[in-house]
Amino acid sequence: IALDSLEVFDAQWSPDGKQIAYTSTTTLQADNAEVWVANIDGTEKKKITNNTAVALSPAWNEKNNSILFSAGVPGKNQELWEVFPETGKSEQLTISKYSSLDPNVNQAGQILYSSDQTGNYAIWLLDEKQKKQQLTKPSGYDAQPSWNPTAKSFAFFRIINTKKQIWIHDVVSGEEYPITPDNVFSRSPAWAE
Repeated sequence: IALDSLEVFDAQWSPDGKQIAYTSTTTLQADNAEVWVANIDGTEKKKITNNTAVALSPAWNEKNNSILFSAGVPGKNQELWEVFPETGKSEQLTISKYSSLDPNVNQAGQILYSSDQTGNYAIWLLDEKQKKQQLTKPSGYDAQPSWNPTAKSFAFFRIINTKKQIWIHDVVSGEEYPITPDNVFSRSPAWAE
């Protein structure tokens, strides 16, 4: 796919597999990243955010026909936002003195994200009623959550000391365990159906 940008990252397939959402910079300044949408062949590129801050980590919300992302001024906290590509309307989902990063949403509309509300980054759940719940224990740095298609568990990236691994968290039992070797740097989990 040719997207004519200096940098393209955080690409995510749409639920119907016809488009991708991605973060892109079109200048040499790293702090001007915006979220874009394009057809999978690279046509019909459309910038869907227009922030004075950095917009990162797009995630499709099939339930709302929207895209979630995190945005904030470099060096300050990030917040979660939702944008509706058809209208361009956006809404801020979190407001706090802490950062909220890496949104991921399941078919029921439950949002996983990483936040430093307890001092260390942990994975949190934001439900459709805007209720927040911490799911992982803040043992280091937990980020990049990815729902299992069944929504009974999720994968996430965890750093503890020098170990950088992918872990699984069982939503029902709360059990957590690594699934990648502790001597290999593993990150950015994504489920394949």
